Amino acid sequence: MNAALEQGHNVLLNLPVERAKQLKANMPQAVCLYVEPSEAVLKARYEAIARSGFELSVRLEQAEKERALASFCDGRICSDEKDKAVEQILAEMAK
Repeated sequence: MNAALEQGHNVLLNLPVERAKQLKANMPQAVCLYVEPSEAVLKARYEAIARSGFELSVRLEQAEKERALASFCDGRICSDEKDKAVEQILAEMAK
């Protein structure tokens, strides 16, 4: 990664929120984007895999906590429409 950055290349990383926060703290110039599905899509996904109402509520609560942790991010991108999300990510990288 450092070699690519030293050569002037952009680097795209897919990191958990906690690791992205560490990266941002060490590299303030890094642009962090939080990519997530809409609440409706996320809820539908979780409803499809949850074995109980309790599990569903735990999963949704965890997702909300992660969103709150991502408040340091420079932007948010909705991943519901993959092509549009990719375009937005590429546009951010081109800035």
